[in-house]
Amino acid sequence: MRIQNVISLGSSFIVLGIIVIALIGAILLVYNLIAKITKRKKVAVPIGRLLLYAVFIIYIVVVVGATMLRYSGLSISWENREIYPLFYSYREAWKNFSAREWRNIILNIMMFVPFGFLLPFVSNKFQAFWKTYVAGFLFTFLIEITQLLLHLGICELDDFMNNTVGAMIGYGFYRLFVFVVQKWKKQETKTISMVCFQIPLLVTLTSFALIFGIYEMKELGNLPSGYIIRQKDVNVKTKLDFSTEESTAMVYQTSVADVEGTREVAEEIFGRLGSGIDESRTDIYEDEVLYWSEGDNRLSIWVHYAGKTYRFTNMSASFYNDDEEKENKLDASEDEIILALEKLGVSIPEGAVFEEKAEQYFFTVDRIVKDGKMYDGTIQCEYTTDGMISHLTNSVIEYEEYKSFPIISEKEAFDRLEKGYFLGVGVKEFEVIGITLDYELDTKGFYQPVYAFNVLWDDIEYTINIPAIRK
Repeated sequence: MRIQNVISLGSSFIVLGIIVIALIGAILLVYNLIAKITKRKKVAVPIGRLLLYAVFIIYIVVVVGATMLRYSGLSISWENREIYPLFYSYREAWKNFSAREWRNIILNIMMFVPFGFLLPFVSNKFQAFWKTYVAGFLFTFLIEITQLLLHLGICELDDFMNNTVGAMIGYGFYRLFVFVVQKWKKQETKTISMVCFQIPLLVTLTSFALIFGIYEMKELGNLPSGYIIRQKDVNVKTKLDFSTEESTAMVYQTSVADVEGTREVAEEIFGRLGSGIDESRTDIYEDEVLYWSEGDNRLSIWVHYAGKTYRFTNMSASFYNDDEEKENKLDASEDEIILALEKLGVSIPEGAVFEEKAEQYFFTVDRIVKDGKMYDGTIQCEYTTDGMISHLTNSVIEYEEYKSFPIISEKEAFDRLEKGYFLGVGVKEFEVIGITLDYELDTKGFYQPVYAFNVLWDDIEYTINIPAIRK
């Protein structure tokens, strides 16, 4: 979830929190009026404490809304009610090394920091650290169990840990605040005690620093096919014999662009069509950037950072055009499509296989090596009767040789598959019917060798990749 979305989501539930506060205030007002008439004892709360209660209640409403109510109306089903094991989200974030996934983990911690900070102010009973810690755990326990029973979101043991740690950090901030106030008032303070309560924060910061530091020191990135947890009770059958010979394989590397690099791609294509970039509509995401053309915004392009692959749409050449309806042209020749693509600055690597299917044209580039470079991917486009490209997906990436690495044998790769060391596909029993040495792009822009096992389950074919480089 993007930061802007988090802010927007929080704002919507802040309004709900204010409504709740207004209702509680109205109830207290009515109660005091009745108490005045019946001469009962009124509820008298100082203004400062009322404001504190209001802030705390709004915070609780925001947390409950963000974790559960935002799923209302969505078709979310969680039939198996599986509870993800401890550190699952950390392993998944490490495997993908996605800014979005790390941010979600950090936000889960930060979300409970206000709880640990505000609760001791709301009630003196929670000024004892262990009571606030327990309260933080029980609050997240209530949320997670509700999610589990009502199918609202995903129940993870990591959420218990992250939320509780957040409450502990918040309590540490409370003790720091009290320490500063006491110092300012020249009262007796306990420095060692205050420092000890900052240990959860220090441990959290140190842990994340180590995680990101270790990743930066790694020579290669992490593969999408890397397993998160071992698959249990796997039954693998095969009639194949696997080689025990060990060998080496070349690792290739591609460029990972920044925002400016993606901008150059958009400017190149838009410029060839006589347009420029509409700066007001550019959207920057974790993995790619969306650009729109100037004027009527008829052109759009999503440019991915890794390898600068992109998805381009020309609405002037599609059925979205209001002036006249355009139709896709069938049975266009390979030369005709190549010429149309060249007008957009797209060159087809030598050896690419051309085909037409489902009113679309494809150029498949299957690991073509030329002059020390590898080209891999697919160019897919739609071509209209007036000779224009209406949609184009260019996933062909140019890789340069990096260096050779020793790889495990086919037999070792199969042993790992048999023991369940692969990314889960929801299938526990299958037959291996083929194996090839393939390549997969990692999180640092390296193209690493993997063993691709072609497996058969209930007459359905899957591909399961096992990383090939020997660790």
